[in-house]
Amino acid sequence: MATTGHEPVELDLEGMTCASCATRIEKVLTRQPGVVQANVNFATERARVVVDGEQRADAGSLIAAVERAGYGARLRGAGEDERASTEARSYLRRFALGAILSAPAMGIAMLSDARWAMVTAWVLVTPVQFWAGWGFLANAAKLARRREANMDTLIAVGTLTAYLYSAWAVVAGQEDVYF
Repeated sequence: MATTGHEPVELDLEGMTCASCATRIEKVLTRQPGVVQANVNFATERARVVVDGEQRADAGSLIAAVERAGYGARLRGAGEDERASTEARSYLRRFALGAILSAPAMGIAMLSDARWAMVTAWVLVTPVQFWAGWGFLANAAKLARRREANMDTLIAVGTLTAYLYSAWAVVAGQEDVYF
């Protein structure tokens, strides 16, 4: 690429949860001075930014732009396998806890309308909602502060609505819960 005067900058991205996140980051990067082209891959959580060699946008300004958009970014480099492995273990722990607690909560809620069953389901799903689902809730809150929305917003609004209605239903003595 030295012959064209354009140089690629490779970034690792964090915080993307859907394709619209990738599109948003791509637009933010493309608007930076000196950027000729930006391609964001949601599946690999990477961005390849082609910058004009003469009007060089430095990596720091690209990273800052991504962070202002509400995502994380850093130069692609060593130690990435360890970060990816740690992140995968974290997602696996959250998924495992969610599955372990959700299965009995669903069974209890479907098989019994007794008050003890509703309270038990509430206790079981609370860590699922707020620990296993924290990533969705935190990302939706960040987007709400910027008056934007994506799939995290949909998930957060839907799960919080069901959770809060069901909590109210348990306290009010109603029989229909949607934990």
